[in-house]
Amino acid sequence: MGYLQNNKLTVETMVWIVLATGGFVLTFDMTQESSNYRFGAAGWPRFVCVMIFLAAIIQFLVRTWHETHITQNTTDLNAHESHHAVHDAAHEVNEATNASHTRGRMKTLSIFLVPLVFVFSLNHIGFFVATPLLVWALLFALGERRALPLFLIGAGISVGVILFFTSLFYVPLPIGNMPGFYELNSWLVQALRL
Repeated sequence: MGYLQNNKLTVETMVWIVLATGGFVLTFDMTQESSNYRFGAAGWPRFVCVMIFLAAIIQFLVRTWHETHITQNTTDLNAHESHHAVHDAAHEVNEATNASHTRGRMKTLSIFLVPLVFVFSLNHIGFFVATPLLVWALLFALGERRALPLFLIGAGISVGVILFFTSLFYVPLPIGNMPGFYELNSWLVQALRL
């Protein structure tokens, strides 16, 4: 079991390192100089890529240390208890963790897929409609099931993000191209300009 966990951890770490390195390499296409920011257009993306790289390394080291520590404690425990008792307990724990891992994988998959759906839907339904849907879907995927907190937190975060981009940075956000969504997003843009 420890070998499989270490193998999975190594693969996960390598995926994050490849993504961070790939993102960092892509920033070399951002050659625009910025008079307001001395690091240029690539400054923040590079910073984020370096942070992802460092977080992957730190997570790998901490989890490896943790697994090594648990393995040592389990070895000490096995020396003091009978083999059958440990085997039965390990079997029960294994069954419980398999069910937990399945739920965890589904949760992880949904947390990964929701932002992808958000990105692909932006041009069709617009930022002002897609953002609350994204926040509500993520909150639901993370386990929030109560309607009032789900609505209030989702609406609050969405309004904050929208006001941040439209009022503070004056960033033009996609307003969608599907009938109905285009009109709704256009109306929201006009309402925010007042």
